[in-house]
Amino acid sequence: MFKPKLILLIAASLILISGFKITKGIQTENNQVLQSTSLQETEIELVSIAEAALKTDNDILVNGNIAAALNRHPQSAKAKAALNTRFEKTLELRDFLAARKIGFTDFQTKLEVKNIQINRETATLKATEKTVRNYDLSIMASDAPQTTESHIDHLFTFVLRNGEWELSSDKLLNVPGLRSQPDLKSVPVDPSVTPAAPQV
Repeated sequence: MFKPKLILLIAASLILISGFKITKGIQTENNQVLQSTSLQETEIELVSIAEAALKTDNDILVNGNIAAALNRHPQSAKAKAALNTRFEKTLELRDFLAARKIGFTDFQTKLEVKNIQINRETATLKATEKTVRNYDLSIMASDAPQTTESHIDHLFTFVLRNGEWELSSDKLLNVPGLRSQPDLKSVPVDPSVTPAAPQV
């Protein structure tokens, strides 16, 4: 026969083992929830950086001030190093269009996410930018359209530096020709104004 102390010892051991398994299961589940939450937060941050970069670019085209556009869209600071040249080209494009009496008063930009891949220290985001710009009809010809709309596919690449995600590149996937060459066929142009095109 088993002694009562031995039975109690075996019972206590079984309880401890089952308790350990339950605790380990709960910890694993908690870790998975934390990883899932962290992944979702990272995705939100990456989309926010990309969207801020696009809004900054459009803001420069509308308002003509890089520093003010960066201030209005603070997340774009995480994209400035990668897109500084693009921002400068957008400012040149704005001046080029303004000399031809083409301008904008406002814009609305949305980013439609197609795919996000996150590795340890790099990430990619495929998305479609949908932007509507309102023309400045006060400076344009009377038969000018009120708005223009564009849909541009982007491949954003990010890197993790010192615990912060930064945009390292933005590849435009479906834009024919150079972005700095505007399509002037769709907008009436004042023929008396003929400044030189911006340097590429």
